[in-house]
Amino acid sequence: MAMRTVPRETNDCTVRALAVAANIDYSLAHRLMAKHGRQFGRGTRHECQLKAYTEAGGELRAIFGHDSGAKYRARLSPDVPHVEGITLKVLLEQIPMGRFVAIVRQHAFAIIDRQIADSGALRAGTRINAIYRFD
Repeated sequence: MAMRTVPRETNDCTVRALAVAANIDYSLAHRLMAKHGRQFGRGTRHECQLKAYTEAGGELRAIFGHDSGAKYRARLSPDVPHVEGITLKVLLEQIPMGRFVAIVRQHAFAIIDRQIADSGALRAGTRINAIYRFD
């Protein structure tokens, strides 16, 4: 089933990931992300992701790594476990069944029951920055 999108929209991977993981319509996910500060055609900052994903029923479960992005996320979400880095391959081996959004550098994608739901190819060695759970 093809996902409906907004005409001329770009850089909307966080919106598509939200729609898939939360099992909601793309247009609702798009409005929700806009409500929390996402600009049309632009990428999404962590604060916007955190607010929109939380409102949609998601929970930030872990922050991975020690780069500046991870440190920034940890400052915004001090109660969330901040752990060593993890690759996509290892995450898929360890993650429980369920609905998730994984955040990597400049991209977000859904994981449903250990299967990646994304429009592009991802390398097994891709470093995960954060993970949200939606069930």
